[in-house]
Amino acid sequence: MIAKNQNSDKDHNGKKSRRFGLWAVIVFVSLLALFRPLIANDQALIVITDSGYEFPAFRELPSHWMLRSEPPVTIPIEGKAYFPLIAFHPQRIDLDQRLLPPGAQIKAQAKSGRHWLGTDQLGRDVLAGIIHGLYIAIIIGLGTMLLAFAIGIPLGWLASWTKRHSLSIANWKLVPFLLWLFSILVFNNLVLGNSLFTAIGLVNSLVFCISFFLLFRNKSGKGKSSSIQIPFDRLIFQFAAIIDSIPGLLWVLILGALFGPSLSGLILIIAWVRLPEIIRLSQLEADRIQTLPWSEAAIVAGIPTTRIWWKHWWPAQWPVMQTIFLFGVISGVVLESTLSFLGLGLPYGQVSWGTLINGARTDISAWWLVLFPGIMLLLFIQGLRALSRYLAAN
Repeated sequence: MIAKNQNSDKDHNGKKSRRFGLWAVIVFVSLLALFRPLIANDQALIVITDSGYEFPAFRELPSHWMLRSEPPVTIPIEGKAYFPLIAFHPQRIDLDQRLLPPGAQIKAQAKSGRHWLGTDQLGRDVLAGIIHGLYIAIIIGLGTMLLAFAIGIPLGWLASWTKRHSLSIANWKLVPFLLWLFSILVFNNLVLGNSLFTAIGLVNSLVFCISFFLLFRNKSGKGKSSSIQIPFDRLIFQFAAIIDSIPGLLWVLILGALFGPSLSGLILIIAWVRLPEIIRLSQLEADRIQTLPWSEAAIVAGIPTTRIWWKHWWPAQWPVMQTIFLFGVISGVVLESTLSFLGLGLPYGQVSWGTLINGARTDISAWWLVLFPGIMLLLFIQGLRALSRYLAAN
């Protein structure tokens, strides 16, 4: 009995230590990504002058968080300066230092530094680029899955709910919806800035709204309009099937041509490709949860559907969806690296692990451009897989 209690105490302590280690790694990686300008930057942390103290690197934090593509202008330093551990800006181009091997040392102006992992084809420091790429990977991974979840989970639940409960909308209530849909489509066409495409888009939007109204229009015998039965489950299923019918790479090429090379456009593209899977998984999980006895009892008791979803259904669905979320983050990071390697991802000048690996295409002897970013990408993926296994086990 005593031995059994000791073993249980050891298991409990082991779980606490693993949980502490997991959160310590998460906090460390998050702080490293957020405050990377204080670790890798060619702006001084502190400058001591006759007039006082200056903090150039700290002033650059908001612009780094907003992912400004252009590095700040280098201003001559007057006074004593203390630079970060890696005294190179991840996006500063220096063609005189291009493709330097790991360990190369330089001295420029008031600072000196060593390219511990070498430089790329544009003379940018690889170690600074890897640290900057960590922030890019987190932004793209979280951004794509948050967007896909925000759209896919409600659509999946709506499809599951309308499959069991008929949803009808009065004709007069459908008019604001059509106007809202028409305004959204018009706005999207106007944003593209192409006059011919805008004219075609306006006509298509109007035809779509009229066709949608006539398709589900149903009149009673007295000639008065009745409510419209809208098969949302079939519409959502067909919507996901249409996206899935086109290969993901083709979607990337089509949407990439529309949005152009940008971080926000890349997040939208990856989220669009991931959307059908999220809709189907959310619908399957919703079908399972709604058939549980406590769920049916809550519906019979007359509890409002929104309260049931928020208080009961969503917590019951989250353990499954959190694993899907983490694997979706992995998929988004890998897809971004693949697209950036092919030159279809981030805009020119933006540094990520994929763009660093892409630099090895100009010179196959630059092995460090493949090895070090590839190792970081592998560690990031394995870390997320370990996190998903831990959450699934607990």
